[in-house]
Parts: sequence; structure tokens; C-alpha cells
Amino acid sequence: MKTKIALIVGVLLGIAAIVLFSSAYVVKEGQQAIVTEFGKPVPGTPTQVKLRESSDGIGSGVVLKILVRQGDWIEKDQAIVELKADKATVEVPSSHAGRVIEIDVSVGDSVTVGAVLITVESLREAGLHFKSPFIQDVHILEKRLLPWDGAPESMQTKDKKRIDIDVWARWRIIEPMTFFEKVTTEQRGQMILDDLVDSAVRDVVAQHNLIDVVRNSNNPLEYEIEDTDRSTVDRVKHGRDVVEEKIAAKVDLKEYGMELVRVRIKRVNYVESVRQTVYERMISERLRIARLYDSEAKEEENRILGETKKELDQIEGEMQKKSVEIRGKADAEVIRLTAEAYGQSLEFYEFLRRLEVLKTTLGRDTRLILSTKSDLFQLLKEPGEMAPEPAATEVIVP
Repeated sequence: MKTKIALIVGVLLGIAAIVLFSSAYVVKEGQQAIVTEFGKPVPGTPTQVKLRESSDGIGSGVVLKILVRQGDWIEKDQAIVELKADKATVEVPSSHAGRVIEIDVSVGDSVTVGAVLITVESLREAGLHFKSPFIQDVHILEKRLLPWDGAPESMQTKDKKRIDIDVWARWRIIEPMTFFEKVTTEQRGQMILDDLVDSAVRDVVAQHNLIDVVRNSNNPLEYEIEDTDRSTVDRVKHGRDVVEEKIAAKVDLKEYGMELVRVRIKRVNYVESVRQTVYERMISERLRIARLYDSEAKEEENRILGETKKELDQIEGEMQKKSVEIRGKADAEVIRLTAEAYGQSLEFYEFLRRLEVLKTTLGRDTRLILSTKSDLFQLLKEPGEMAPEPAATEVIVP
């Protein structure tokens, strides 16, 4: 009996756990949930937004302006009513996010703290929520900005230039119920953006020159090389920011419960056929600049070599001049010393002169036939004694 009871209790606990698990769901921060029942969205809980005392102590006043309309989707802390108090005029923020289903005040009404201003159909925001198990389904949607990145498209500008342009954008869901009914998923939202943004980009680019798509102002261009050809460039009439704003304004997503927050041009390039021509022009321009640098370098080289040769010639001239001066002084000194030496002994001078004559006259293969009485024979035999009488000398040179 106890075993059966324990079994029944276990089964009931299991069923309860399954029911609890299938009925509870968690919405994370930055997300919002849509609950559907048999495929149809379940309206959120009606919530009254009441006037609260502000931090400035303002708790009553007269309604000057109502800032929202019935059916609008509002965010938390969004201004909904403009109130004139004794101290100042203030805007009253909403304490809940959701769709406005009823406006409970009119312009000119006097309201105090606790008065109901509007009634909203609250969204299921971050936190733990419950649904009917097995009957209702939960669909999580993002409240944060979502990225969109389109594929590069080829198009023509107003000045007949063919370009490839790549665009990215950021969008968000502003009316979750409308979005779910007409789009359902974020993937389908991306597909809608593919068609609408690409079409808007094509239309807007066709109304502007290439310079407006590329540049944002007429500030002077800074060239990497001073010798680059600086031909007159087109003037910017609108600028890239204006082009992007026009693209964003042309895309209307309100009927899908979406909002295009920002559009940016990521890349602009010429089509392949034009790109090759541009590359060839760039190459020829760089070659022209390279040749210019080469000629300037050659000119500088010739100038340096000329100056160097001039300096070398000047140095060599001065060197030769000094060398001649030094040699002249040395030769004069030698002559002076020789003259002094020869003046002291005439016999010694005569002896040296004879030796010089012999050295000049006689070679290695010279043969002499001399008389024993000749001065030359006596000089060769006994250099210190000379014959008293000169005799004829016969020289045979082979």
C-alpha cells in the first residue's frame, strides 16, 4: 500500500515538474517576449501608468500637452505628458514599456500624485514569467540594436561612374506585436532590409556624384608625395553624411514594427574594368615620379663628383707646387754644398769628374786597348799616382 502511494506521489511530482517547466520562462535583459496561443499573439497585461512625485517635489499640475497617441509603442522612462506645475513645466516619464491602449487624461485636466495618465499593454520584459503549459508558446525578440550587413552592389552615380558600394546598417524592433504578426522572425526582418536598403542605396547614389559618396567635406587633400599630379578635383555639394541620412530616411519600416536607426557606407570601389585602368594610371604615375627622383639623384651625383674632382685637382696642384719649391730649395742646397766641397780640393774634383766620364763612357761590354803609358791605365792600375807625360789612348768600341 505504501509503495503504491509513493509511486503515485512520484508520478504526481513528475507531472507537476513537467507542467512547471513548460509554463515558466525567463526573459533576459535586452529582450522581450511574445506569447502566442494556437499561433495567435496573446495580449499583454493592461497596466496603468500613474503620476508619481518627481525628484523636484512636483506632485500636481495641469496637463499642457499629451506626447503620445493611442496605439503608440513606448519605452520605459519615455515622456508621455507635459505638466505645468507651480514651480516649473516638466515632462512626466512612463513607468512601463508597452503599447498605449488608452489615454486617461485630457489637455487642461488638473492631476495629482496617483492619478492615472495612460493605460499600456505591458510587454513581457526581463524576468521570470509564466504561461499556460502546452497551449501557449513563447517567442523571444531583441530590444537592442541589430546588425545588418548587405552584399556589395554595382551601381552608377549621377556623373556616370560605375562603382561597387558596400553598406551596413543598424535596426531595432519598436513594435513587437506588429513585428511578430507581419515578420515573425529576425531572419525575415533581415531579408526585408536586403530589399529595401539596397533599393534605397541605388536610388540615392544615382542622385549624387561620386565625390559626395566618397568625401564629406572640401578640406584640402593631403598628398603622400609632393610631386603627385594635383589636378582639380570635384567639389563636394552634399557630402557622405547627407547621402547616408537620405538612405535611412528613404527606408520606411514602420509597417513592419521596425526602425532603421543608422546607415553607413562601408566601402566604395570602382568596378573591375575601371579598377584596372586606375591601377595602370597609378603605376604610370609612380614610375614617372621614380624617374624624376632618378634624374634628380643623377644630377646630384654629377654635381658631387664635379666638386670632388675640382677639389682633388686643386689639392694636386698645390702639392706639385710645394714639391717643386722643396726640390728647388734642395737642389740649390746640394749645388751650394758641392761647390763648397769642390772649392776646398781641386784634385778631388778632377778625380770625381774623371770617374763620371768613365762611368758614362764605359759599359758592361766595352773593351779598351790601352797603352801602359796612358793616364787611364795608370789611373786604373794605381789610382793614387799619375804618369808624368800623357800618351795617346786608343779606344776600340765593339
